[in-house]
Parts: sequence; structure tokens; C-alpha cells
Amino acid sequence: MKKKAFLLLDKEQFPIVAGYMRKAAFDKMAFEWAYYTTLSKTFKQNLRHLFVVLDFGGRVEDAPLIYAIDFMQDLFKRDKSPRQVSPIALPVSVIPKQFERDLYIPAENDRRSTVLDPDRYEFLIYRLLRNALEAGDVFVQKSNESRVKTDEEQHVWNECSRLIANAVIYYNTLLLSRVNEKKLAVGDEEAIELMRRISPIAWQHINMLGTFEFTPSTSGLDIDALAALYLDPTNWLNTLKTEAELAPTRFQKRRQKSKNRRLDED
Repeated sequence: MKKKAFLLLDKEQFPIVAGYMRKAAFDKMAFEWAYYTTLSKTFKQNLRHLFVVLDFGGRVEDAPLIYAIDFMQDLFKRDKSPRQVSPIALPVSVIPKQFERDLYIPAENDRRSTVLDPDRYEFLIYRLLRNALEAGDVFVQKSNESRVKTDEEQHVWNECSRLIANAVIYYNTLLLSRVNEKKLAVGDEEAIELMRRISPIAWQHINMLGTFEFTPSTSGLDIDALAALYLDPTNWLNTLKTEAELAPTRFQKRRQKSKNRRLDED
């Protein structure tokens, strides 16, 4: 290896080259954007058709991102792409300052000047849109998120969701506890083993589209009567069947682990 290396450089030059390489900084941001460029075909195929059909809105209607989204959607609806328009026509006010250096590349006809890369620009719009959707600054019209217009409404929405989640968890925990007590009383070890793996967070059995009432009620929920239903062998078998249909792989793993545990104990 040393012989091959010395064929490239004189021995005296190695310290000079090594010192230069130690000082050379790795441009992580430039590397990332170069990699995004190689993925341009993939994200175009997977994102354009979804991006063009969604109706986006924002809390600030004249925000640079909303304007850029409208511009790009209009291009795609006319069966055009950013490559088919002049780079100077693309809305550039949406480009953050820290990304300007990496979005502009040397021009083909004059390497001393730079031009906006259309592929990197398109990727930037998707990236900024994702961040804005997560932050709640942009939403999809006619979706649940579009019902929220202010921070106060967002707070109320979050608190209502938390209230419903807590009600579901409380109901599940109470019902599971009662059923577990009854299964313990009759010594149903298989049922007890299964119930140890049932999460109170599950909500598949809850009709979320029903009517929610938050007023005092004279007729309370009879948890003991509901729990008693699971003592009936037919109802219990139906419960196991439903569990198996909802998650067959998970159910089979549970049964296999239970059998393996019994074999190990034997």
C-alpha cells in the first residue's frame, strides 16, 4: 500500500497533503442537498399526484409558502413542471436564507453565475409544507385541522381529544378489572393470561361517530352487568374470535407463547 501511495506523491509531500485534508471542512448541508437531487425522480412520482389534489390553506393567506404552493399546483394542473418554466418565475420569497446557497447551482452556459435548481426548489416546497402542517400553520381544507383557526381553538380541540381519550381508557380499565375479577373467581387461567396483554388504550370497540353527552345522567353504566356477559362461554368465545380476526398474527403469537410457557413449566 505504501509503495502505491508513494507512486502518487513524494514522501516529503505527504505531511503537506495530510495537513490540508485535516483543515478541509465537510459541508454537510451541501452533501444533503446533493443527495436530495438524486432522489428527485422518486419524490416527484410519489408526492406530485397527492400534492396537486389537496386544497391547502393557512392562517396567513398571503404567506410566501401559500403563494408558492398555489404556484406549484397551478403548474402541475397545466401538466407542466418547474423545469419547464424560467427559474426567475419561481416564487423565491419562500426560500429561507440558510438554504439559498444550496438551492442555487452554477449555470450551464456560464459557470460563474448561479441559477435556481428546480428539483431542489420543488423538494424545498414539500419540506416546508410538511413542517408547516406539523406546526399547524398550514392545513388541508375540509379536514379536521381546518376547523382550527386560532391558538385558543387548537387548545380546546386538544383538551376535548384528551377528555375523550381519558374516558375511553377509564371505561376500558374498569371493565377489564371487573372481567379479570370474575375470571379469577372461576379459575380461568387462559382468560387471565390473555387479559394481561390487553391494553386499556384500545378503542376499536368504541363508536367514535356516536353522540357524546357531557351532562349528568340518571342512569349510570352497569359495569358489573357488562362484565358478567363475559362469563358466558359463548360470549367469551366470540370475544376471542373477534380478537383473532382483528389481529391474527398477534393473537397466534400470544397463544404460542402461552403454550411454550406451559411446556417450559412442565
